[in-house]
Amino acid sequence: MRYRLPDDNSPKNRFSKTKLVGSKWTALPPQQAQSGVPYKHYIVVGWHERQHNRQSEALEIEAVMTREVYVINYKTLKNGNLWKMGWH
Repeated sequence: MRYRLPDDNSPKNRFSKTKLVGSKWTALPPQQAQSGVPYKHYIVVGWHERQHNRQSEALEIEAVMTREVYVINYKTLKNGNLWKMGWH
């Protein structure tokens, strides 16, 4: 058996796409709004839009403190250097 080096050393978050809605996330480092207030905690509120009968890859996340909604690609949540599962 040959040992293979991982492609990158960044930690990965593992999750199911079907269970993302309602999940809680912590941004690492905290996201900055125009006001300069760091937003740290988010809730996934739903999928952005469906395109051509396919499920979109865009998620709507809501900042807990301000209730502002942002649209991000769900694959960015897999990057453990940017996002952590749950609220910390």
